[in-house]
Amino acid sequence: MRLNLAFIVLLLTASTATSLVWRNFAIARDGDPFARVVVLVGSLVAVASAVLLARIVTKVSAARRGGKGS
Repeated sequence: MRLNLAFIVLLLTASTATSLVWRNFAIARDGDPFARVVVLVGSLVAVASAVLLARIVTKVSAARRGGKGS
């Protein structure tokens, strides 16, 4: 249950961060400092969420294959 909840929260976080990056990317390219900060932080959050999501998927697939999770 905890992995399901963590997966959903991380998926929502990654989706929101990616959405913020896509909305502000053109403005950041034009030189707006606030948009640059939003794109930088959003990119970092999206990457971190994707890495943690991959960890969850790896744990679940290992548990299904081997009968246990580590």
